[in-house]
Amino acid sequence: MNHPEKSFGFKKFSSQNLLKLDWIKINHNISKISLSFLQFGIFSMFRKENFSRFCRIITT
Repeated sequence: MNHPEKSFGFKKFSSQNLLKLDWIKINHNISKISLSFLQFGIFSMFRKENFSRFCRIITT
């Protein structure tokens, strides 16, 4: 009672689903990383701005 075409179809289907899941995970990680980079960029820009202002206050 072995149906190779059925099991093959199921294997193909499950591997496609796994690939999709992997892509979703990868995309999620990329978006998380890019978000943290964005936050860090904004934060460092903000700090630079404040630092230069602070230096101006000290020097004048």
